[in-house]
Amino acid sequence: MTKSSFEAISLQECCLVTGGVDKSAQSALYYIGYAIGFLVKCIVGLFTPKGPAVEAETL
Repeated sequence: MTKSSFEAISLQECCLVTGGVDKSAQSALYYIGYAIGFLVKCIVGLFTPKGPAVEAETL
């Protein structure tokens, strides 16, 4: 079993990776990423306070 790790790649390798994808696939990946980002933003918005918390004063 091998461990996953990040490795540095050269600029040429990066261009080969992005250059191999056709335009429709790039557009699909863009929209999928946008939709995931939008959903995450909505979910985070549900769990964050909307404004300053105001506590009621006791008499």
